Amino acid sequence: MRKFLLLSIALLSLSYFNPAKAEFMLDPFAGMYVSSSYDGEGSGDDGIISGTAVGVRFGFTKMGFSFGFDGRRQSLSLEPKDTDLDKSEYTITQLSLMAGYELPIMLRFWGAYTLSGTGVDNDDSDNKLAGGTGVILGAGYKALPFLSLNLEWSNLKFTEVEDATGESDYETKTQSLLLSVSIPLVI
Repeated sequence: MRKFLLLSIALLSLSYFNPAKAEFMLDPFAGMYVSSSYDGEGSGDDGIISGTAVGVRFGFTKMGFSFGFDGRRQSLSLEPKDTDLDKSEYTITQLSLMAGYELPIMLRFWGAYTLSGTGVDNDDSDNKLAGGTGVILGAGYKALPFLSLNLEWSNLKFTEVEDATGESDYETKTQSLLLSVSIPLVI
């Protein structure tokens, strides 16, 4: 049902954002995570997230409204609260469906639903996270016409873990804040 609803929203938005009448939007960004955490459900595996992200929001914009995709790649360090566990480094990739609005007073707001999220352990490429879904909410201030300072809150959940022995169900939730700088372009 959720996928049907997302597909319906996408088709309705595409009819509103007719490429012949709308402008193309490109918003590359880079940032770092602050005050972020993760929780491995039921395992006692929880801790702090730090790291960086680079990505791009792209799509169409018309009369302040925008619709498109958010693609990002994150280099994260997961430091467990339990000192017996080792720190791990992951590379996470996400693809999200995004919608937003830009006010005339240089403020921007957007939200995104992550359709696909995967992660690979940098130390052991056999360890992978899969089944990532979640929500991203963001706000930006255009300090200059070509530079935006942004703050994003995200809630991402992975439902599967793969390792050398196979695939298993294991729920890991993350909550994070990303401070970023972007260059919003309208072509």
